[in-house]
Amino acid sequence: MDVLDNLGANPIAIQVAINQMVEDGQPTAKSRIPDLPYSPRARVALDQAISVAHEFGDGYVGTQHLLLGLVRERHGVAAKALAIAGLTEAGLRREIVRLLQGEAVAAMLDDEQAERAGEKQVPLSFAVEVRYEDGTLAKRIFTSKDEAIGFLREKASE
Repeated sequence: MDVLDNLGANPIAIQVAINQMVEDGQPTAKSRIPDLPYSPRARVALDQAISVAHEFGDGYVGTQHLLLGLVRERHGVAAKALAIAGLTEAGLRREIVRLLQGEAVAAMLDDEQAERAGEKQVPLSFAVEVRYEDGTLAKRIFTSKDEAIGFLREKASE
């Protein structure tokens, strides 16, 4: 909550925006199932949160990673509500870094962004799912498309 408050976002307004986007209705038999699978959007948001945790060098996924994962997903209800509140990934990231690591580290982020302002923006990570012959599914996250392509070529030649 500190991040949202510090950036001038009203958590109640975000909740109202979400409530307006989500349809209320009678519960269905499916909605009463205790462990529903993740929706595709939730899965993307969680994958993005894991990616953010790796970028931060953290060995866990915390609320700060989840918040950035929700914003990165871009099309979900949470991302839209945060955008309506005027929050961006860059602004949230800077405030999270400032709260966790201090103003000096956050200022370094500003310098890095200024240097990259003219560069083409690319995704920060690439997720590749691989289904092995024994039926297991594994996900690998890469920081560059070249690494992901190399991995896929290596798997194809096996």
